Amino acid sequence: MPRKKPFLRNAARTTVVNENDLVTLEECYSKLGQGFSRSSILRRINSGEYQEGVHWVNVASVNVKNRIIKINMAAIRELISTPAAFR
Repeated sequence: MPRKKPFLRNAARTTVVNENDLVTLEECYSKLGQGFSRSSILRRINSGEYQEGVHWVNVASVNVKNRIIKINMAAIRELISTPAAFR
């Protein structure tokens, strides 16, 4: 049975995320390099800098206590390519 694609809910619209852009935390910080460690990515998620449904997705079941986080690499790359003054 094929896996369902994660849906991102953003205000009034629902979009489907390309599964090729979703990576684990470990893959994310290894691809992004310097300045992006596991703790810095989690800090940005917890502070709200990375928005759920845009920059990251929780792919765990609803009844699971711990989150299983997948990062949307396309959205993160777009965010870091935008100068801070224009975010």
